[in-house]
Amino acid sequence: WMFGTAVRLFAQRALFSNMSNALPRPSLVFSNITNDLLKERADFIIDQTKGLLDAVSAMEDNTQTFENTFLKIAHLEGSLSPVESLVDFQQYVSTDPEIRKTSSEASSKLQSFGVECSMRRDVYKSLKQVKQEEIDALPATSQRLVKLGLRDFERNGLGLPDEQYEQLKAIKQEISALCIKFQQHLNEENTKVNFSKDELKGVPESFFVGREQAEDGKYIVTLKYPDLFPILNNCEIPATRRTLYQVNSRVLVEENIPILENVLSLRQKAAKLLGYRSHSDYILETRMAKNLETVSAFLLNLSTKLEAKAKSEIQVLLDLKIQEAKDLNLEIEEGIQPYDFRYFHEKNLRDNYKVDHEKIKEYFPLSKVLSGMLDVYQDLFSVKFLQVPEPDVWHPDVQLYAVFDKDSEELLGHFYLDLFPREGKFGHAAAFPLQQRYKKEDGTIQHPVAAMVTNFTKRSSSSKSLSPTSGTPMSSSTLSLTRTLKNSSDTFTSISSLERASLVMLLRFPFNNATRRRTEPSSTLLPPWSPTLPSLLAISLPSSSSVKSRPSSTSLDTSCTTSVQSQSLLDSVARRSRGTLSRHPVRCSRTGATRPLFSNACLATIQTSISGSLMTSSAPSLMPRTATVVSSTGARSSLPRTM
Repeated sequence: WMFGTAVRLFAQRALFSNMSNALPRPSLVFSNITNDLLKERADFIIDQTKGLLDAVSAMEDNTQTFENTFLKIAHLEGSLSPVESLVDFQQYVSTDPEIRKTSSEASSKLQSFGVECSMRRDVYKSLKQVKQEEIDALPATSQRLVKLGLRDFERNGLGLPDEQYEQLKAIKQEISALCIKFQQHLNEENTKVNFSKDELKGVPESFFVGREQAEDGKYIVTLKYPDLFPILNNCEIPATRRTLYQVNSRVLVEENIPILENVLSLRQKAAKLLGYRSHSDYILETRMAKNLETVSAFLLNLSTKLEAKAKSEIQVLLDLKIQEAKDLNLEIEEGIQPYDFRYFHEKNLRDNYKVDHEKIKEYFPLSKVLSGMLDVYQDLFSVKFLQVPEPDVWHPDVQLYAVFDKDSEELLGHFYLDLFPREGKFGHAAAFPLQQRYKKEDGTIQHPVAAMVTNFTKRSSSSKSLSPTSGTPMSSSTLSLTRTLKNSSDTFTSISSLERASLVMLLRFPFNNATRRRTEPSSTLLPPWSPTLPSLLAISLPSSSSVKSRPSSTSLDTSCTTSVQSQSLLDSVARRSRGTLSRHPVRCSRTGATRPLFSNACLATIQTSISGSLMTSSAPSLMPRTATVVSSTGARSSLPRTM
């Protein structure tokens, strides 16, 4: 059995090794982007969409069918999605400020056009002519496309009197333009603060390696996460932490606060015009909570239960602050200030839990974390990732991977990794869907393409390793990457399941546009699994001296046992998870064979992981991990979306 398994694995590895010499590449081209090209592509999208919607609205009554209305529009959306992504994506990643500006302007133009499309009464009237008997005979996914398309038209105010309708249309267009401007300010923000080495006392030495210095010898610090968090987490000088926190808190205040206030006011006006008490009620109507009362009651109930625990944990931090002030002969400030929280949280972990993130960080170089996490996803989703050599990309640091089904060798999609910060780049972590999966009119498949954009520190050649963000805790830096990849795992999940399902086209329903409570299936699996010993070994390295020198904080107590109650809970959860996951088979579009989305071995791993999570104790529950802002951009739809 072992020999047969080894032979099979060797043959599979050899197969994919040979494939890497001629890997398929996505149709997206980034090397020839110009300002004129972006403008031409935006105009092309508008012309194509307007032409089809005009044709739909001009149909004679009783000639409308699902195929010549809803399906036609869906196919057009699918074919235009990579074109629009090419236009919109440049504002977040391009190295040319003029390209970023043109991309932002073109996106604003497309969004304004999208508002017009979503409020076309003539198109809505024509779509309503599709006979209900035909709709009832459609597959469930197609029925859902019809239902949500008509619902969104109606939620965009098509039933309003003409004057209010025009007023709402103007409001929505203004909101769209303001949001583009808001994001453009964020992308172009480049505030810098200079600090001397003494002012940065306590910050790890790795922070200073290769760092740019001003003429007076002070170190130049930006407000990007790789600069911000190491100082707020480790700097022993309160004045430095205060200065950096205040500068960061007030960045773009003059530019973006008026925009934010204006958007909030406009959203409220739009909600009132549509008959809702507030924008929150408008948004929640189509979500699981349904109304503002449900959300408010949930948050109030949660905060009441957490209040006592929060106070006790804040008191721990306050005690540390008072003691440090006495030890260093500093003036004692009242309470835990915002710029104190991260610093004393880290100190609490070091002093009371013997967790030294600087030591832990040595075992988690970014290159190892990345390769380990990709291996994890290959096992979890039964796929194979192969790096594409010499890809057409927007920056030399960007990597491109092709995704294949491990069993059928079928191409499932592509994803890009853009991991390191640079001037003008999107400042947080995001998964951008660049091309959606759908079945074209000729029956061929447009495979999904995604880009993961993050801001990990790119270490210099003199640095010990390609480490994650300097000064960022292992539990944060590692999970920052795993969460970023988890965002893409929604893409991976759709690649490994929806890609092989017999859906018609449903660009409308990829995971990033799915119902809210179904958008992150992977996030329900990975958190209890990530901290277990096998996963840590997959993404970590032994120290250069010896494996025995691993810090105790990274080791897991495998000798601990669970109580009868915990074991009973484990068995129950494992049975339910195994049953739930195994009930969702996927079909290979090439062979027609079906299999579970997750293999039995994978389900066993999940069960073991749940066991590990039940047995592992943790630090205080309210102590926050490093926040990672995650966002995504979706394709504009000719069928309307909500505000």
